[in-house]
Amino acid sequence: MKDNRVEENDFVLFYLSPRKKWLIQVTKEKQIHTHAGFIEAKDVIGKEYGQCVITNTNNEIYLLYPKLNDYIFKSKRATQILYPKDMAIIASWTDLSHGMNVIEAGTGSGSLSCVIANLIRPDGHLYSYDIREESHEIAKRILKRQDCQNMLH
Repeated sequence: MKDNRVEENDFVLFYLSPRKKWLIQVTKEKQIHTHAGFIEAKDVIGKEYGQCVITNTNNEIYLLYPKLNDYIFKSKRATQILYPKDMAIIASWTDLSHGMNVIEAGTGSGSLSCVIANLIRPDGHLYSYDIREESHEIAKRILKRQDCQNMLH
């Protein structure tokens, strides 16, 4: 985590309850609408992660720093995703660690790409291939959220 305060263009996990949370990129002009009311994004910028904000209908929503799973489960899916238990086994069997160069056959939804990139950062490289260019673009967007976009080739 670079700072404990929300900055413009940060991705923030807006948490209402375990089943009601939203991963949203915060920009000054954006309004965040939920069934629990709305929040002006400009009022979120500068707040500390962990604080709550009050919607226009008096509901409390917490501002949380997104974790890897949040990026995986809250991102657009072009294909089925792998789940953390499966990705953990893959990472364990392949002994992935920082600085490695990895070839991935089938980018798919990009969920495994995210995990690989996090394990091999900052000096590793991920060469991911997919017959669908859309899959590669989705993975790039997810990795950009994690500041790993330069690792995907």
